[in-house]
Amino acid sequence: MSVGAATDLSEIGVSALIHPSSVTTDEANFVKSPMYLLPSMSEPDMVPFYNILRTNLGEDNCGHRRFNNVAHGFIGARSNYSDPDQVAAVNETLSIIHTFFDKELQK
Repeated sequence: MSVGAATDLSEIGVSALIHPSSVTTDEANFVKSPMYLLPSMSEPDMVPFYNILRTNLGEDNCGHRRFNNVAHGFIGARSNYSDPDQVAAVNETLSIIHTFFDKELQK
């Protein structure tokens, strides 16, 4: 849904994909607004998607951080807040998103 919004809606100024599912690398070619990628260990490699974003949007308008120690849903309904790795991943994700959105929305 975020990829579609970042592709089709000019009102979307910035977006993030957190443990995304059903995203294809080809969709990166159509993204028009800054985007940060935050896959978990459960998602396929998103570096090819990120490389397309870097080429099309510029390195300052996208980002990528893979969380190899947590599974899909780590910041959603499946999160286990008694697991220190998940808590650290959640906190880092929120920090990354806050910083990225703040920077992009100031432009």
